[in-house]
This record gives sequence, C-alpha cells and structure tokens, in this order.
Amino acid sequence: MNYFLERIFKLQRFTKILIQISCDTIVISLCFMMSMAMRLDSLNFIAYYDVWKILLIIVPLTLTIYHSLGFYKAIIRYISGKIVLTVGLSTILSSFSLYIIGTQLEQPIPRSVPFIYFTILFISTTGIRICIKNIYLLYRYD
Repeated sequence: MNYFLERIFKLQRFTKILIQISCDTIVISLCFMMSMAMRLDSLNFIAYYDVWKILLIIVPLTLTIYHSLGFYKAIIRYISGKIVLTVGLSTILSSFSLYIIGTQLEQPIPRSVPFIYFTILFISTTGIRICIKNIYLLYRYD
C-alpha cells in the first residue's frame, strides 16, 4: 500500500490535476444521478435522453466553475478551512446552473433536484479532499 501511495504522491502536478478532474467528473455525474434517484424514487429517468443531455452540460460547466475559482490550484496537503468556502460557492453555482439549464431547456428535472444535488455534491467533494489530505498526512508522518 505504501508503494502505491508513494507513486501517487510523487506524480507530477499536472498528472495529479488530471486525476482530480477525472475523479470530479465521476463524482459530479454520480451526485446528479443520486439526486435524481432520491427525488424520483426510481432509476427510470436513466432511459430519457434529456437527462443525459443535462448531464453532458452540467459536468463540464461545473468543472469550469471549479477551475475558475482556483479549486485545482490548491495543493491537497495544504487544504484548510478555506476549501469549504470554495467548494460551497462552486457547488452553489453548479446547482444554480442546473436549475437554470433545466428550466431554460424545459427538461424534466424536478425543482428539488438542484437542492439535493448541492447537498450531495458539497459533502462528497469536501469529504474526498479532506480524506485524501488525511491519507497524505498519515503516509507522510507515519
């Protein structure tokens, strides 16, 4: 396990950012799907093309919001309480964008989904970053 962590932590900064972006893409997609499933109490929405169209818009938009707020400039080992504010603002903007996109494109997104999406995305994004920081600290000072 230490060999695996050592290799990850010694990667170049650009590679680490690409890993973060790919993981965030998966997390954003899962958070959207989970919020839809929680609101609709089924997975029938997966069969609708309109839901996938919104997902294809919201993922790059959220990644752009993360990047513009400097989310990928922060080094994991130096994450502090400021990351909570950055994640909070970016998830609010992402949720608001989801609401606007859903209403402007007249898509079948319930109005409560952006609130559920915000909650799940905020908790998961913040939680993942803090867990990775703690893993790094355990690895580094163990």
